[in-house]
Amino acid sequence: MKVFNAFCKTVIIIFYCYFGGRLLIDGIFPAQAEQPRVETVAVKVAQTVGQPSAAKAKQVAVKKKALVKVWYGICSWYGPGFHGKLMASGKAFDMNNPIHAAHRTLSFGTKLEITNLANQKKLVVTILDRGPFTKNKQGKFSRDLDLSSAAADLLGFKNAGLAELKITKLN
Repeated sequence: MKVFNAFCKTVIIIFYCYFGGRLLIDGIFPAQAEQPRVETVAVKVAQTVGQPSAAKAKQVAVKKKALVKVWYGICSWYGPGFHGKLMASGKAFDMNNPIHAAHRTLSFGTKLEITNLANQKKLVVTILDRGPFTKNKQGKFSRDLDLSSAAADLLGFKNAGLAELKITKLN
């Protein structure tokens, strides 16, 4: 029985390592970081079922609800010290590419629509790195996202350094 328990623990550890810690995101293990003010919004999505035949004049569509996560948080930007270095996803960081973003727990490849609440500018970014890891005096993470220098410039908060954002998870 001890051998079986040790085997099971080893399989779980190997499985966890193979998927790069994504188990934290997918809900198998509880996530470490909390996300402030999370709302769930229902959005109707039309989906075509099957291939329409030549005899049919209409396409058959099924309405289905997709859940979209929306939350509000503080965002910072990073760039010069990391330009050209490898990100956690294995790709090289380009501070001039406005789609690069970092989050502590979201899966790589997750697309987010970011809205700067100060000026209503919007941008779609992709999670390709881990961070930010800045903590406040209470020891809690104080920022939700790190964006590339170009993304901060497009959203209009590069000079300020930080911005309050509305973050919508698209996939």
